[in-house]
Amino acid sequence: MGQHREGRRVSAFLATTDGRVLAHFDASEVDVLLSLSRQFSALLHDAADPAHLVDPAIARLFPAAYRDDAAASDEFRRYTQKDLASAKLHAADRVQSALDGTAEPSLEVVLPDGRVAIGLSVEDGWSWLRHLTDLRLTLAARMGVVDDTAAFDDEPDPDVLTEDELLTRSLFDWVGYVQELFVAALEDVAGTDTIAGPSASGPSSTGE
Repeated sequence: MGQHREGRRVSAFLATTDGRVLAHFDASEVDVLLSLSRQFSALLHDAADPAHLVDPAIARLFPAAYRDDAAASDEFRRYTQKDLASAKLHAADRVQSALDGTAEPSLEVVLPDGRVAIGLSVEDGWSWLRHLTDLRLTLAARMGVVDDTAAFDDEPDPDVLTEDELLTRSLFDWVGYVQELFVAALEDVAGTDTIAGPSASGPSSTGE
């Protein structure tokens, strides 16, 4: 995974006439997504414990409901954070089971060229996108970015950032690129009736 857009790669997203998105990742991409998602799950298992709010990633994933009222925010969090964390963990589990091939029923679809893809409904696709957003929020927090939406407008400077920071930035950018391609495929499913499915001669492919 390169640090620049030209170096990023996602194998393909295929929009089909039966209302699904087929996601195909190569082995290295699966490894990266699984690693990030599993680290995210480990982080969230203790999210209901208020002591873990000192972790900037947890604080970013569960922001204060009332910025000017800490007591009200704490009360709101006490009643909602456990359920929110459970929902995020459920989404992460679904992504992981799809990626590692343990989903029941199986989501695997064999494409005409022999590649194996993951068949996702539109609902599943949006669930994946929410999980990818959580991964990016976590990566941003690890770089010390919480509210600055312009923090990643410029290319990373290898003379300023450490090797670990460059890697985290590269992952942040790559997951965002995956999101862009995924959204385009979902919009294809929603916006046209002429998209070729995997059994037809020309599936619509978003990606390289």
